[in-house]
Amino acid sequence: MTASTCISCSSEFARVIDYPMPVSELFSDLKIGLCPKCGLGAVLSQIDAQRLHLYYEQDYAKLAKRHQRPAPAAYFADPAHMFKPQRSRSQLRLAASHLSCTPRRILDLGAGFGTTLHLARAEFWPEAELTAIEPDLSMAPYLHTVGAEVVPGIEQAAQNSYNLIIASHVLEHYQAFEIMELLHSVRKLLAPRGIVVAEVPNSDFAAYPDIAGHSHEPHLLFFSQESFTSLFKACGLPILFASTVGSLRYRGLVAGVVEKLRRRLAGGSEYGVHRSAVRIVAGAPRHDEMSRS
Repeated sequence: MTASTCISCSSEFARVIDYPMPVSELFSDLKIGLCPKCGLGAVLSQIDAQRLHLYYEQDYAKLAKRHQRPAPAAYFADPAHMFKPQRSRSQLRLAASHLSCTPRRILDLGAGFGTTLHLARAEFWPEAELTAIEPDLSMAPYLHTVGAEVVPGIEQAAQNSYNLIIASHVLEHYQAFEIMELLHSVRKLLAPRGIVVAEVPNSDFAAYPDIAGHSHEPHLLFFSQESFTSLFKACGLPILFASTVGSLRYRGLVAGVVEKLRRRLAGGSEYGVHRSAVRIVAGAPRHDEMSRS
């Protein structure tokens, strides 16, 4: 694939836009190619890995959505301290509805504080073995508290296979040239009948042109539902479920309908009430095979 070609559907990018509202110097000169067929957006230039690492280590720490969190024991003791437990719980319920057996091993790609793994063991599968891919070493005490093995990358997780792999709001941080290899690796890590539950921001610039006026840093890929599902299919991961979830700005049916009508009458897009994330389940169960031990 060239830098001008969509990794999801192989179409040529039809438009190129400036990176919306960059905050850090690293993002200030970036361009995004937009696919007219599936809605994917991708940063066109390849960023040096060391520069990107330094950005996350320094700049992103200042911009991070994380608030100051208490020590691990207190963090997991009170749901009010945990980072978006409702989202994690919803993803796990979805996983439970598609799993054909109780998962023995669960892998969280980009585990953060470990909220999802904590809830997986506390509320769903208490006997499951937990593995967390998390390069941020400051997260290790939290992940160890939930009993997870912590590894820095997907290569170190390859010693096992997994019945459930979670990838929540992490894939949009990869560069275009990396994502296909990553998903091929994810497929290899799946046990027979295993599934992947993945979620990314719904960043369809064609359907919601207003999103070009909002900051997306540090995202490097911008997915519509079509492009997200096409990418998984291209990597040999059949889609079992796909939907958009959440609401970006407005909560409640009445407020959403009123705002949607107001925007239509004004001739603008409906970005204010669009479903804010794309969530999928991938990896068709293979009933003719036994799960790996």
